[in-house]
Amino acid sequence: MGEGVIVTDKNNNIIMINKQTEIFLNKKSEELLGKRTDEIYDVEDEFEKKLENSEKPLQKTLLAGKKISGKYYCLHNDRKIPVFVNATPVICESEIIGAILLFRDISRENEIDRAKTEFVSLASHQLRTPLSIINWYSEALTQNQNNFSKEQKNYMKKICNANQRMINLVKSLLNTSRLKMNTFSIKNKEIDLVKIARNTLEEVAELCSVQNISIEEKFSSETIRLKGDPQLLTIILHNLLTNAIKYSKRDGKIILEIFEQKTDIIIDVIDQGIGIPEKQKKEIFTRFFRANNAKEKDAEGTGLGLYIIKTTVEKLGGKITFDSKEKKGTTFSVILPKNGTLEKESAKKLI
Repeated sequence: MGEGVIVTDKNNNIIMINKQTEIFLNKKSEELLGKRTDEIYDVEDEFEKKLENSEKPLQKTLLAGKKISGKYYCLHNDRKIPVFVNATPVICESEIIGAILLFRDISRENEIDRAKTEFVSLASHQLRTPLSIINWYSEALTQNQNNFSKEQKNYMKKICNANQRMINLVKSLLNTSRLKMNTFSIKNKEIDLVKIARNTLEEVAELCSVQNISIEEKFSSETIRLKGDPQLLTIILHNLLTNAIKYSKRDGKIILEIFEQKTDIIIDVIDQGIGIPEKQKKEIFTRFFRANNAKEKDAEGTGLGLYIIKTTVEKLGGKITFDSKEKKGTTFSVILPKNGTLEKESAKKLI
């Protein structure tokens, strides 16, 4: 097999490994059998955050009794290796009697992915200048349309709209590549989230007016403070609100709720729009993915908004979840720690 295989009993003691695991860990099976996996290697998540034993895929599988898969980092003998993991419980007569871990080294895939991300970043940077120039001259022309015919005015409007879509796409691609390459310099300073929210509402006001959509504010107080990065928080709020507006019905209503708990801030964006199809919910945060009904409603979306939101929220130590019914609406909930680090008790609410 190309994958490494580790089999454990219900107490996480290793009872079998394959040759690939011996090569990967640079140890013979005799040295590993009978030991717990947490005695041999440590694990970080895909954002390089070190995991507690209960959060590691094998232990999580034994505790939850369900399959766990995803990207992680294996720390062993001063090496940090990116791996893709599938951990599955072994169940006999409704009792968990062990688990099987399959993993493979994805260092090569990561290098290719990074090269693609760097290319996208470079190309996006190069596109910004000509698009900005087109934008400046288009605005100058639209401000002096007295000598334009009706047809020429229509052409100018189409040029401005198309250019703005390109600027938004480039901005999304740049944000995506920065998040992928960890080139965002994150500031952790005290900010007023209500002030940021109201500034963002002003930015999306024109988009609301096109579809005659109202946004209701529900803030637990006039000032809600937390430690975080104002730029990243603006990205989160802007993407959540524009998504809700785009996929709402005309004359609809959106609610923006922000309230604080003991250690955390909760942001809810509630719409009455098209909702997310049940079968496509698990893919909703994937890069470039768009649900079928979203494509029908807005053919020109990029499929990057929710990926950017999720990645940005996690960069700030937070969590995001959603509840949605097709043709009824969607609620996206973001939980952010006040002090810049996620509290475990709050995280459990959204798992």
